[in-house]
Amino acid sequence: MQRFAQIFPLTPAVELFRNVVIHQKSFIDNRYLIWRILLLGGIYAGIVTPTEAAAVSVFYALFVCIFIYKTVPVSQLLNLLKASVRSAGPICFLLAFATAFGRTLSLIKAADTVQELIC
Repeated sequence: MQRFAQIFPLTPAVELFRNVVIHQKSFIDNRYLIWRILLLGGIYAGIVTPTEAAAVSVFYALFVCIFIYKTVPVSQLLNLLKASVRSAGPICFLLAFATAFGRTLSLIKAADTVQELIC
C-alpha cells in the first residue's frame, strides 16, 4: 500500500474523504447521526418547521464545536457572535427597507396605477 501511495500521491480531497470515512465509524459520530434523524423526523412529522429546525441546529452545532470537538474556544465565542452580527446586520436592514417599500407601494395602490397605464 505504501508503494502505491508513493507512485500515486493522495490529493487533499481524497485524504479529507478518507479521514471523514474513518471518523464516521466512531461512536461519537453515531450519536450525531441520531440527532440528524430526529431533526429530519421532526420536520417530516410536522412537529417543527424547517426554519425552527435550522435555528435549533445552529445552537446544537455551536454546542458541539465548543464542548465536544473543542474546536472553538469559549474565549472566541464573543468574537464569533460579533462577526455573525456584522455579516447579518446589513441583510436585516435590507429586508426591513424592502418590507417598508412594499407596504408603501401597497398603500398608495401603485399596482393599480401601473395596471391602468398598461391597459
